[in-house]
Amino acid sequence: MGILLARMYSLVITYSFLSVPLFIFMACLLERSNIARDLYDSLNAWLKKTRGGVAVVTAIMATIMAAMSGIIGGEIVLLGLIALPQMLRLKYNQDLAIGVVCASGSLGTMIPPSIVLIIYGLVTASSITVLFQEAIVPGLMISGLIIAYILIRTRLQPSLAPIDENEPALTVKEKLKYLPGFIPPVILVAVVLGSIYAGITGITEAAGMGCVFTIIIIYFRKELSWFLLKDAITRTFKST
Repeated sequence: MGILLARMYSLVITYSFLSVPLFIFMACLLERSNIARDLYDSLNAWLKKTRGGVAVVTAIMATIMAAMSGIIGGEIVLLGLIALPQMLRLKYNQDLAIGVVCASGSLGTMIPPSIVLIIYGLVTASSITVLFQEAIVPGLMISGLIIAYILIRTRLQPSLAPIDENEPALTVKEKLKYLPGFIPPVILVAVVLGSIYAGITGITEAAGMGCVFTIIIIYFRKELSWFLLKDAITRTFKST
């Protein structure tokens, strides 16, 4: 028992391990704000008239969310709340719709900043920065393969993803109005991953910067409230 407790204690007090609750806190903030919903609306505006477009939007959104937060539980719940009802409303095949949410939602284990990679690095005494650098390409490859599968499968079997012919297509000018929805996620990904890959900060500092920038973005979007902060902190404590 003594060896077990000593091993657990030495792991938990590791400086890099501090990034885990910080990334969870960041994910909770994103889940409670409308940043993810605006990102979904922006992607959907550009791809809604593509066969299987909503499923592709779900996969792209999952990839971006994975690069922002690094956890999979909240991401799958978020996609289930935002994307799944939309796909079912458009009469997408139920198995395809749920499969896309589950498969895309699991990208958080692979695409940095992945909490799974952080804990793996701590347990095996591997460099977490190197793990992040090496995981990004296979993570994006998996995301690309999911998108390619959706596009090919829905063209071979159009009944899996019907297109709403009654809904008018948006003009380029109307689509451009949705571009601001891309800005907050791009900023967060650039801050977190950019600072790590550029060698400016370590994993823990990048997680802290991500939390600060998330709060600043939510504040400027006029969504910051005591209830949102309290809920995010409570859920972070439970998860940690």
